[in-house]
Amino acid sequence: MTSNDNSGLYPHLSPADADTLRRATAYLDQITAARAALRQLNVIRNNGDLIGGFSEWLAAALLRIDLIPATNATGHDAKDDRGRLYQIKGRQIIAGKQLSWDGLRPHQWDFLIGVVYAPESFRVLLVCCIESDYAEKRLMAGGRFRWLPTDRHNPYVPIVWQADKALLDRWLPEAAVSASEPSVSDQGSMDTAAGVQPDSGD
Repeated sequence: MTSNDNSGLYPHLSPADADTLRRATAYLDQITAARAALRQLNVIRNNGDLIGGFSEWLAAALLRIDLIPATNATGHDAKDDRGRLYQIKGRQIIAGKQLSWDGLRPHQWDFLIGVVYAPESFRVLLVCCIESDYAEKRLMAGGRFRWLPTDRHNPYVPIVWQADKALLDRWLPEAAVSASEPSVSDQGSMDTAAGVQPDSGD
């Protein structure tokens, strides 16, 4: 099981948010261990909605955007000071399964924020922020946006933060952009989300 060490994110957060993440990670360590034990006992089968809640908090802290109360949000989770809407999705990598973010509703958000975690942990591997025009072109049945091996180098999948290369290469292998991938010129202009600063890792 991968460690929940997210200390590489601290420099990208406000001091208060870094302290919150430090304290939250300690609790997540306990939860991760407890859930692993419960899975071995066949008491639980998955991680429920905890991934979603933590992903929303982390994305809001990184991009300096405001979460929308769940009772007021339909198809989006946050907005920035320009009124632009953000849909936030978190996923843990599962060996042998294609990484994707599901249940996306078209035309209800301006940016998709995707948070990727190492298997069976809350160790953040990557946070990306994708403009809706591009994301919606790639939506599949069920509102699924599937991560491609070329996306680590795709300018239309801006990386907000990523872990060190060794960890990424282990769990999220990259691939060179092929001739079959849509070119930048095919995709039109790309907007910039609030607070998005491409990051090279820890």
